[in-house]
Formats: sequence, structure tokens, C-alpha cells
Amino acid sequence: MLSHHEPSRWISDCAEDQGVIFWRWMNTRFQNETDVGFLRKVAQVQDAELRRLAKKVVTLMKELAELRGEPLTQQELAGLLEAETIKLKKAAGLPVPKPKPKPKPKPKPKKRRKTFGPRQQPNLPIETRTIALDEADMACPECGDDLVEMAGQFDHSELIDVVEVQYKMVHIDAQKYRCPKGCCIEQPLAPQRAVPGGRYSVDFGVKVATDKYAHHLPLARQTRIMADHGLLVTRNTLWSQLRHMAAELEPTWAVIIQTILAQTVMGLDQTGWPNLHRKAAKKSQMWCLTAPGLVAHLIKDDKSLETFEQVTAGFQGVVVCDMMTTHIAAARAGPHITLAACWAHIRRKFAEAEADFPQARVALTMIRQIYDLERDITDREELRRTRDTETRKTVKTLQDWLVATRLPKTTALGNAIRHTLKHWGELTTFLNNPDVPLDNNPTERGIRGPVIGRRNHFGSKSKAGTKVAAIFYTLIECAKLSGVPPADYLRAALEAARLGDTLLPAEYLGSLHSDA
Repeated sequence: MLSHHEPSRWISDCAEDQGVIFWRWMNTRFQNETDVGFLRKVAQVQDAELRRLAKKVVTLMKELAELRGEPLTQQELAGLLEAETIKLKKAAGLPVPKPKPKPKPKPKPKKRRKTFGPRQQPNLPIETRTIALDEADMACPECGDDLVEMAGQFDHSELIDVVEVQYKMVHIDAQKYRCPKGCCIEQPLAPQRAVPGGRYSVDFGVKVATDKYAHHLPLARQTRIMADHGLLVTRNTLWSQLRHMAAELEPTWAVIIQTILAQTVMGLDQTGWPNLHRKAAKKSQMWCLTAPGLVAHLIKDDKSLETFEQVTAGFQGVVVCDMMTTHIAAARAGPHITLAACWAHIRRKFAEAEADFPQARVALTMIRQIYDLERDITDREELRRTRDTETRKTVKTLQDWLVATRLPKTTALGNAIRHTLKHWGELTTFLNNPDVPLDNNPTERGIRGPVIGRRNHFGSKSKAGTKVAAIFYTLIECAKLSGVPPADYLRAALEAARLGDTLLPAEYLGSLHSDA
């Protein structure tokens, strides 16, 4: 065993040796060493040797990159040196310093309210109540004389009140009529039911549907609320109302989908939809299609290439979506589809990298300029001219900066730059078509309702459940997008369906304006 009195000779010998194997041997040999000063010198030698080896590796990588015609920047070299040093230390069994925790972002200052006082309620019905004194209070408290009304003098105030939900059993007696000559017997039509021949009204069925798919109340919770109001009903009964109404509304759902697929530009996104029938089964996928004024939902088994082709069958034009491999493969296989990437996704990547790489603000600023150029433009031809001139210049400036700012893809900013350049063709699709939006935010907003509902009622138990959910989410989200109360639209669409017709939200909105 080496003596403690020979540290200098041992360290000088160590300085001449190389390789991770030696350091492992050295660690094993001196694992019982107790001289702290001696061990500190050994650690210094180890660290210096590993850094020397790391620099040599980086030098060789630099020479290789220059031979390939892709010289590395100083930032890339610094990142590679740090990475190689950590690798060697791990291989030698030496402790590696933990990375510094990212600084927490400063909380954004709260926006000050611009208005104060009671909020206007233009949608509430107005009821006027006149309050009078009781007979016992009609005497003056000073002299005892009878009080007299002050004509036209009132103390005005506002009160927002609530009318509780009330379920009642209505007995329908349809009067019968006969012809005196015995030709016929007639009677008026009975009120419509949610299920033809059932005992629950259309209004009841519509309320169950909106409570679940617009307000995200599971059926079990609805039954408890109904019990609090005196109605005893089971989940199966509520589900029966939904299933029958969805079957009648299915043609309307199909027309909405076909209307979207008939456009030249549509948005597409998908999210997981839990399958509650089998716990081990993988999630289904809810697909969302959007066009101006329309949202459609379809629930499929997966998000594969075949499913993408099924969902977009018959569509010819531009699909605004994220750059999933299945989407790219489908566009490559079908020349009738062109992909347009979402600039909001790109902005998000640079925003996430900004905390560690302040230079990401350059990209964020230029992306903001692209949005600002189009913010107030409503005319299609004006938008085309803007994109051909100012927007195209800004996009080219951003591209030049991305190419010049090269960082390792292992860093957040390097990954954002690499992802942006990789999909540059899809990101610039909008420049050649004024109908293509900058981002896919309308589709993400269209899918937000089902995502919130998923957190509450957790998915579907059967294929029938997925179709019912897709139909009601489609009609309800379309109604919300058109500014129509979902319950009113569902009621009108169901009435049209029973007459053999389909009613889209825009058509229903137009009928309201024509009646007005």
C-alpha cells in the first residue's frame, strides 16, 4: 500500500496516467483513506484530468464538424464541454453537482379593474314589485294620524333573486272530439316527450343533456340533485333520455361534420377520452374538427394514420394542426391535404425557454409582430396584401435569426429552434393563403369543453356512450360558438329532426333574427 508520506510522487504519477479505468482503480484503492488534505489533492487531480479529457473530446468533435462543413459556435462548444465533463464524472463514479434550480418566474402584476359597481344584467327578465306598508304600520309614529301615499314617489333598488328548479307531475287530459255523423274522432296533440311514448318532457331531456355536456354534471350527481327537489329517478332513466335524443340528432351531427369537410381550410386536434368499460384498455381519442362557426367531435379508438384518414375522408385543402407524425404521414400519403402548423405552439416553446435563455425574447418579439400585423384586418384581400409584404419580411427575418442562433438540441432554446426550422414549410403555409389562420386556437377552444367534462364524468363506458357524447358535445359547442343558448338550440334542433329536417346553429340564429 502506498505510504501517506509520498503524496507528491503519487499525484505526479497520477497526472501522467489517463482514462476512466485508472480513476476507478484509484477510487477502490483509496476508499479507506482518512487523510482529508491528501484526499482533497487527489480530487483536484481527478477533476483536472477529467476536464482535460473532456476538452480533448470536444476538440475532436469540433474538428469533425469543420470537416463536415458545419462549424460549431462558441455556445455549442461550451455546452458540449460541460456535457462531456459530466459524462466522464458519471463513468468514473464521481459525484456530479446538481444543476441549479430554475428561478421561479415573477408573478405577473394583477390587472386593475376598469369598472366598479354592480354589473349589468341584460339577459335577465325584469319583474317589478311594489312593496306597501302593512296595515299596522299605516299610522304616524309621532301623531298617530293615518299615513297617505305620496303619488309617484318610490325608493328604487335592485334585487337579483332565484327561482328554484321545480319538477312536477303533469296529468295530461287530451279532450276527444267526434263527428256527429260518426266519421271520425279527433284529439289535440299531446306535449312532446324526450323519448316518444315516455313520461319525461323534451325540456326535461334537454336539461339533462345540457347539465351533463355543457355544465359537466355526471348523471349520478344529477339524480342526487333531483332527489333534493323531490324527483326520484335513476341514472339508467336519464341515460335513456340522452340515448334516444342523440339518435334523433345524429343526422344533424353528420351534416355539421360534412359541412366542415366541405371547406378548404379546417382545424384539427385530438385528446384522450377514457374508456371506463375495461380498466386495462387504452384511452380512446376525441377528435375535434373546426371551421368558421362550426365545431365537430368524433371519438375513435386511437390517433393512428388510418384514423386520421377516416376522420378527414373527403376533405381537400389545408389542415391546421400540430405536427404529429401521423398527420405528416397522412399529408405525405394524400396529395389533397396540405398541413399548416400552429404558431401558438411555436410561441409556447420559446416562452418556456425564455427563463434560461433570454435571447429567446428575440423570437417572441418577432412572433408578436406577425400577430400584430393581422390583428385588426377583416378584409380578405387586405390580409393577402399584408402577408405578401410586411408579414413575409418579418417571417424571413425570424428565419435568418433561427439559422444564425444554433444551440445544442438538448437545451430548451435549441430544441425550440430545431423544431421551428424542421416544420418551417408548414409554418409558412399561411403566407400563400389568406384563409389559413396563424394558429389552431379555435380548435383548442372547441375541445376545451369536453376536456373539462372528462375531469367530471371521466369518459364513457361503451361505444354507444362515445357516440352520444360526440353528438351532444358537437351541437352544444356549435351553439356556444354561435352565441346561442345550448338548451334553446338543442330543443329547436330536436323539433326539426322530428320533422325530418336538420337545423344548424347559424340557421337557428337566422330564424331568431327574422322573427325579431
